[in-house]
Amino acid sequence: MFLSDLLNSVTRTVTIYAVIAAAGIGSGAYLGYHLTSEHYEAIIATSKTKVLEEKNAMLTDGDKRVSEYVIQLKQLEDQNKNYQKQIAKAVGPNQCAVSDGFVRLYNASESSVPSAPSSTDAATSTVDSAALLSILIDNNEKYNQVAKQLTDLQAYINDTQHIGK
Repeated sequence: MFLSDLLNSVTRTVTIYAVIAAAGIGSGAYLGYHLTSEHYEAIIATSKTKVLEEKNAMLTDGDKRVSEYVIQLKQLEDQNKNYQKQIAKAVGPNQCAVSDGFVRLYNASESSVPSAPSSTDAATSTVDSAALLSILIDNNEKYNQVAKQLTDLQAYINDTQHIGK
């Protein structure tokens, strides 16, 4: 009996130690998983916050740039109107003749369509210098709008490439 009691006692002790070891391993694994997941969840939350802040900064900057661009376009339009008002005074009574050849070449350069010389190139056109000057002022306004838009677009691209670095 003594031997069987001793064996039972040892078996109970080993079982208790096995249960304690399993509980320790289980709780350690749970705590390890829990702490690790909290750590990565915190990193993800921080990353999300940073991305949202960058996105909001880009949107705010984009809105600011659009507003500035609209103001600049309005200034160009006002400047163009001022130039248009000055045409009659600038040309004055000394209207110069514009040839059909000049008009043909100008139209060809505007449309990028090839044009060959014509026998009527030397003839006087119905387009007078005031109308020609008005067209040139309008074209320069459009050119300046496109140039400003491209300049602002390049600045925006350069600025957004530096975000997050």
